[in-house]
Amino acid sequence: PAFSICAPTISTACPVKLNRDLIDQHKMLALRVALSLALAASVSSQSTCEAGSDECGGAIVNDVTFLQTAAALDSVESPKPVAALHKSVQISKRGKSISSRQKDQRQRRMAKKGMSSKDTTTTTTTTGDGSAAEASGISANEAGDLSAFISADITNIFAVLFFCVVFVYERQRYPAMFNYNSMIGLVKDTPPNDWTSWIWAAAEKQREEHVKTCGLDHAMLLEMCVLSMRICAWIFLPMTFLVGPLILFYGNGDASQTGDNLSLIGINNIEEGSWLMYLYGPATLGVVFMLKYEVNRSMRTFCKFRSQWLKDLQDPQASTIMVEGIPEEYQSADKLRDFFGKMFDPSDIKDVDMVLYIPELESACAQLETSKAALAEKTQQWENDGKKEDARPQMSSLGSSVLGSSGETDAIKYYSAEVERLESEVTTLRQTAMKQAKDEVGGINSSTAFVRFASRKQARVSVSVAFTADKNEFIITAADPPDEMIYADLKVSEESKGGQRALGLAMVFGLYVAFTPFCVWITNIADSITLPDSIQSTWESYAPTLGLLIFLSFIPSVFIVIFSMLFHYKTELAVQKQLQVWYFWFLFFFVILVTVIGSGFLDFIEELAADPLYFPQMLAEAMPSATHYYLNYLGAQWFTHGMNLIRYIQVFKYVGFCNLWDEEDARKMSEPEDQDYYGMGSRSARFTINLMIVIVMGTMSPLMGMQGWVNFLVCRIIYGYLFVYAEGKKADSGGVFFVKQMQHVWLGAFFYTFLMIGLCLSRAPDNIPVYMTILAFIYVCYAYRKFETDYEWENLPWADMCLTADGKERDREDTGAKFIQPELLQAK
Repeated sequence: PAFSICAPTISTACPVKLNRDLIDQHKMLALRVALSLALAASVSSQSTCEAGSDECGGAIVNDVTFLQTAAALDSVESPKPVAALHKSVQISKRGKSISSRQKDQRQRRMAKKGMSSKDTTTTTTTTGDGSAAEASGISANEAGDLSAFISADITNIFAVLFFCVVFVYERQRYPAMFNYNSMIGLVKDTPPNDWTSWIWAAAEKQREEHVKTCGLDHAMLLEMCVLSMRICAWIFLPMTFLVGPLILFYGNGDASQTGDNLSLIGINNIEEGSWLMYLYGPATLGVVFMLKYEVNRSMRTFCKFRSQWLKDLQDPQASTIMVEGIPEEYQSADKLRDFFGKMFDPSDIKDVDMVLYIPELESACAQLETSKAALAEKTQQWENDGKKEDARPQMSSLGSSVLGSSGETDAIKYYSAEVERLESEVTTLRQTAMKQAKDEVGGINSSTAFVRFASRKQARVSVSVAFTADKNEFIITAADPPDEMIYADLKVSEESKGGQRALGLAMVFGLYVAFTPFCVWITNIADSITLPDSIQSTWESYAPTLGLLIFLSFIPSVFIVIFSMLFHYKTELAVQKQLQVWYFWFLFFFVILVTVIGSGFLDFIEELAADPLYFPQMLAEAMPSATHYYLNYLGAQWFTHGMNLIRYIQVFKYVGFCNLWDEEDARKMSEPEDQDYYGMGSRSARFTINLMIVIVMGTMSPLMGMQGWVNFLVCRIIYGYLFVYAEGKKADSGGVFFVKQMQHVWLGAFFYTFLMIGLCLSRAPDNIPVYMTILAFIYVCYAYRKFETDYEWENLPWADMCLTADGKERDREDTGAKFIQPELLQAK
C-alpha cells in the first residue's frame, strides 16, 4: 500500500507517495531515519500536529497512520527510529484534552486488531467532544500545573483557616449548635472558647469515648480516617523519598521534556521501556501487602468494639424478630402467637405486634400533626406579640376567600377546634382498627409482624432456622431499632415489590446514562453566559465543572427518593446502607473512572464488553495523564470539610427559627443535618472514594499520598469535634458501614492491580514487572477471601450472648420502645 507522509516543516505540496513494492529494505531504513529527524526538528521548533488535518503546514498524520507506516516497514531491523517517532508524536500532543487522547488510544487499539482506517475514523467520530472527562472539567497533565497546584493548595489551606475563624465565633455565639452534647452532659468536658482548644479536644478523644458519645458507626468512621492516614503515609513516604529521586534523575520521560514539573517524580516521567519500570512490580506487591496488614489491624479493633456493642444491645431490639411472608391463615396476633408458642414454649412469647393496613387512620393522624404544628406556631406568634387581644393571629375563612369578602377567622380558635375534632376522629379510627385486627384473620392484618421473646436466646435461634419448606414464608430477620422502622414499606405486597424494584433499577441506570449529557448541557449553558470583565475570569474557572458539581450534589437525594418510592428497604438504617453502596458505585464510575469512560457510560460498557481483557491497558492509557486533576480534587475536599465545620445550614435554620421560637425549640427544629448528603451512607461513600484515589494513583503520582493524608487529618479533627460535641446521636447499625467500607477498599485494591498490570504491559522493558503485578492481583484475591471468612462480626458467640464475664446470666435494660405503628401507640 502507498502512504502519504507529511512533516510539519514542509510546505503543503508535500505529499510523497511511497510504494513498498518499489523500495528495498535499505531505502526504507533511510526513509524511517529521515522521517524521525524531520519530526524531531518540528518539535524543537514548537510546531504542533492535528490528527487528520488535510493541510500539511503544521500538521502530521495521526498516530494510526504512523503505526500503520511502522507496520508496513516491519522488515527493517532497527526499531529505534519508529520509537523515537512515536515518542515525538506524544510530545507534540501535550495540551490535548483527555477525550482527544482517548480517541487516539482507541484508534491504536483498533489498528492493532486489524481494523481499516475507514472503520477507525468512524469510531473516532462516535466518541464525540462531550466526553465524561470534559464534562467533569478534567484536562490532561500540562506544563505549568505545578504552580496551579501550589496556588490551589494555598487557597484551600486559607479557606480552611477562614472557616475555623468563623467556627470559633459561632461556638461563642451559638453554643446550642456546637456544644449541645456538653450542655446535656453526654460529654463531660467543654473546650474553652479560644482558637485551638477545640482542635486538641477533638484529637485527644479516643475510640471508647467516641463509641459512648456518638455510637459505633460514627466512631468507626473516625477510625476510617486514622486508617486512611496510615495507608496514605505508607504510600507517600517510600514512593516520594525512595522511588521519586530515581525517577527524577533517570526518568527522562515526557514530563522532563515538556516541562511538566509536577510529574517529575511520577510515572509520567519514565520512558517507555525504561529499567525504572522494574520498581513498580515490587511497589505493587508492597501496596497490597500493606493494605492487608492495615485493614486487618482496623478490623481487629472493630471486632472488639462490635462484640461489646452486641453485648450491650438493649431490649426490645435484642429480643425481637421481624417476621415477613406470614401465610394468610396466621395473619393475626393470636394465630402468630400460637404458631411460635408451638415452635418454642408459649411462655417464651412476650409480645406480638402485627403491621396493619390503616390508610384512613394514617391520613387522620397526618392532618392532626399538621394542625398541631399550625396551632403551636400561631400560639407562639401571639405570645411573642405580648398576648394582646388585638394582636391575635387571623386567617382568611374558606367562605370569604370563595366569595371575595374580607372576613377573617381567629387562627388560634380555628386550629384548636380542628385539633379537638381530629383527636376525636383519630381515637375512633384507632379503636376500630385494633378491634378489627383482633377479630379478623387477614383483613387489615398484613403479612409482616414483630415477635418479641422473653429472652434473646429464642430470638437468636429463630433467626437461624427455617420454619417451613417454602423460603417465601416466615422470613425471619433481627429487628432494627423501633424508631427506624418505615412501616409503609412493610405493607407492600411481594407482587408489587418486584415491578417497582425493576422500575427503580431502570431509573438508577438512567442516572448513569444521563450523567455526561446533563453535565455537558449545564456546562454549555454556563460557558455561554457573559459577565462583566471584573468577574468573567472567575466565572470561567468555575463554569466547566458547574454541571458536575450540581449533579453530584443532588445524586444522594435522588437516590433517597428512588429508594423511598420503589425499593422499600423497611428501615432508615437500611436506606443509608443502600445509599452507601449505590453512591459509592456512582462516584467510582464518575470520579475514579471518569477519564476512562469517554463519551458516555453506554459507550464505555460497549467497548469493555467487546474486549474485556484489554481493560487493564484501557486504564493504563487514560489514567496516568490525569493525575494532576486528582491531586487538586483531594485538595478541594479540604474546602468542603471546612464548610461542614461551620454547620451553615443548621445555623441559618436556628437563627431563623429563633425569631419565633425559644432557643431549645429552634435547636430541635434545626436538627438533624440533612441525612441525604450528611448521613452515614453518603459520608462513608465519599471517605472511601477519597482513600481509593490515593490507593489507585499513589504509586503513579507520589504527592497523592500527601494530599490524602492531609485530607484525612482534617476529617479526623473536624468530624472528631462535630460527632462528639455538636451533632445529635443517630441510630446505630453497630459498624455495618465500616465493614462495607473495608470491602470497598479491597475493591480499590483489585482496581489498583488491574491498573498496574496495564502500565507494566505497556511500559515495562519485559514481562518481569507484569508477572509481579499479576502475583499482586492473586494475593489480593487471597486476602479478600481471608477478609470475608476470618471475621465473625455479625453475631456474638452463644456464651458471650447469654453470660457475663463472671459466668452470670446477662441482664438487659428495656428502653420501653415498641414495635408498633405510631398511629396505634396510644391504643396500647
